[in-house]
Amino acid sequence: MGAVSASANTNVANGATLKDVSSFMLLVSEAVHETPVYLASQNKLHLPQLAPPPGYLPQLVMDLNKGPPILSEYLSDPPVCSNRSIRGGEQRVSLRTLDPETNKSVTLVNNYFGYYFNTIDDLVFNAPTGSPPQLPSVSYRYNTSSGAIFVVDDSIGQPNGIAFNQEGSIVYITDSAAMSTPVDPQYGHPGRTFNATQRRTVYAFDVSGDGTHAYNERPIYMASGFVPDGLEVAANGYIMAGVGQGVDILDPSGQLLLTIQTNYTVQNFAWTGPELKALWLVGSVGRGVSKVGACRPGAEVNLRAREM
Repeated sequence: MGAVSASANTNVANGATLKDVSSFMLLVSEAVHETPVYLASQNKLHLPQLAPPPGYLPQLVMDLNKGPPILSEYLSDPPVCSNRSIRGGEQRVSLRTLDPETNKSVTLVNNYFGYYFNTIDDLVFNAPTGSPPQLPSVSYRYNTSSGAIFVVDDSIGQPNGIAFNQEGSIVYITDSAAMSTPVDPQYGHPGRTFNATQRRTVYAFDVSGDGTHAYNERPIYMASGFVPDGLEVAANGYIMAGVGQGVDILDPSGQLLLTIQTNYTVQNFAWTGPELKALWLVGSVGRGVSKVGACRPGAEVNLRAREM
């Protein structure tokens, strides 16, 4: 794993330079590993594991209290099942909570006025549902107190990663329309097609004061070789996007500052540690999970922004 600066400045954070960037890799299955969640209270990193293989139930958790970290499987209660894996029944795509102390999972919502979601994962093009989509690709706002779901934006072809700035006044959304698959199940799932003429862009939106509207859409960055997937904003406002063979780091205006290069497809990442300075990268196609040190501090959860 390496890092390439887009400018003459090789500073990463707090005086650290590119030569100080360190890595640690764990081998995992060929399944897609997405949306890692760091639990500071346990110092553990949860790694959702998406099919294939079909019917695979266990998810992964990494214990960072050990040296080296220990990767193990866990099951929620009830377990989250993949498509077509429950004979004689079904489990719809849903938004769930998971209590890390008890492993109890609870479904919050699984439909929009009776229409089932295509997928709630940010990797839309890699999760075939087995049935034609009932809804277009849109970005939603879920109100945790009322349970209401609002459509925030329907202009993006394949909305994917999403992140707020520290103030919650700007929301960034990636468009992965350059990577697509057929939506009709009669064609099966032949794989993903990359079309360089389609959008692979990070967009910025202003957020209304009550959090119900995103407006003033503007493109700020187009990924060079792949679609932008997972998206996060560091404590200093830098925007970070998983872009295939690594992570691109942008300033708030969208200028590319640095690329962390990997030999596998990075789809998402999470900060860990007491100061949120260790960055763990996860993905697929190459079976890698990597740690990057000497990184900009991550953003602590902004409750106001997340509730929008």
